[in-house]
Amino acid sequence: MARDANDNMPLRIELVAAGDEQLLARLLELSAAQWFDPLANYRRDYPATLRSWDYELPPGATLHLQPAPCAGAKAAGLVLFASYKGKGAYRLRLDPYRKAVVTFGAIDASVAGTPR
Repeated sequence: MARDANDNMPLRIELVAAGDEQLLARLLELSAAQWFDPLANYRRDYPATLRSWDYELPPGATLHLQPAPCAGAKAAGLVLFASYKGKGAYRLRLDPYRKAVVTFGAIDASVAGTPR
C-alpha cells in the first residue's frame, strides 16, 4: 500500500468466497461500501454459500495470496473488498489467479499474479 493510501489510515480488507454463481454475480455488483455497510449482513443471508477472511493492513503493506485462502475449497469465485475512502467500487476479482499479489495504492488497489 502506498504510504499515503487512504489518508494514511489502515485499510479494512475482506476476501469473500462465493459458493455458487448466483452469489458471485451478486457480489460483483457490490461496492466495498455496500459490502462493509453495517446494515448489510451477507453472512447471515448466505450462510451455506459464503466464506470470508478479514484483514486490516497498515499503510505500506502488500497482501500476498499464495495460494488464495479458498484454495482447495469449492467456490465459484473470490472477491476482495477494500475499505478505501471515496466513492469507487474498490473491489477485485481474484479467482482467475493461482497466486496473487494485491498492491494497495494511494487511491485504489490492483492485482498481479499467476493465472490459473
